[in-house]
Amino acid sequence: MKFIYKLILLFILVFTVFSCDINPPLMEFTMVSDVTRPVNTSSGINLGNALEAPNEGEWGVTLQSDYFVKIRSAGFNYLRIPIKWSNHALTSAPYTIDSTFLSRVDWAVANALSNNLIPIINIHHYDEIMTDPVYGRIRCLQQG
Repeated sequence: MKFIYKLILLFILVFTVFSCDINPPLMEFTMVSDVTRPVNTSSGINLGNALEAPNEGEWGVTLQSDYFVKIRSAGFNYLRIPIKWSNHALTSAPYTIDSTFLSRVDWAVANALSNNLIPIINIHHYDEIMTDPVYGRIRCLQQG
């Protein structure tokens, strides 16, 4: 009986190893030169609950241009802007992001930069990638 369990375990191990994709497709990244790489990211702040909400303002925060001025004058040199892109993109190809929302993100980044802040944006609350990783990956990588 132990032999059968060992054989089954060996089969599962071999199947698992050989079914894994050991050479996943590589993502292409653009290298950033030393000139544009952040020098000092010692103090930052999170600018949450605005662009990560289903719609800006629904969680009580609507970005204002004076926020960026106040953040910089308080001594911060970078800010994290969490964004829930999936709320504003088509659910089928080409997965286009709503142009009004994209303009709002661009506005936030421009305000950060004009106040000598380093903006850090991310994909936030991307629930779809957890519930269906294959679809989530395709949608995430093809959003335009």
